Amino acid sequence: MNKSFLQSVLSIVILMMTFSAQAQALWGETTLGMTPSEVIKMVEGSYLNEEGDTLETGAKELVQLDDLRVIKELYNVKFYFIDDALTQVTLNLIKQRSFPLTLLVFQSLTDALSSKYGKPLSRKIDSIKRIKTADAYWLSDGTIIDLQVKAVDDDPTSLNITYQLHLDPQQKSSTDLEN
Repeated sequence: MNKSFLQSVLSIVILMMTFSAQAQALWGETTLGMTPSEVIKMVEGSYLNEEGDTLETGAKELVQLDDLRVIKELYNVKFYFIDDALTQVTLNLIKQRSFPLTLLVFQSLTDALSSKYGKPLSRKIDSIKRIKTADAYWLSDGTIIDLQVKAVDDDPTSLNITYQLHLDPQQKSSTDLEN
């Protein structure tokens, strides 16, 4: 094989990887890299929220959807962006309750997510310590779906479902080195 042929094949592979990353599905109809206005057009009822939270990664919540019903429970949906490009979607359970009662919701969601994405790659519940946690996660077509429950002592419990791009260990290491 000659050098120009190999360069052409390599260019095509890189181009295909670029298009694949641009169309990376996150939650619902949203995809990685969408702008806030694209998300608002795509997700009925969502709105611009310039007062949103900022994550440790620097991602800023710019779009929100209130009162989304999932399996008889209401969630607020937060859309996080870096440089106006969608990077993460998080669903937060609105009604807080005790850890044992939240575990019932966790189990219902685990069942529903398992029927969609298959068996979770990991599922852990730790209810013995002062900080109680439950976590299950799936990997689907390059997207991590992470279901988390957290409670401290007898305080109300938080439950979140996060959808974000999966970075393989090599990508994560090189990204960490750049920061």
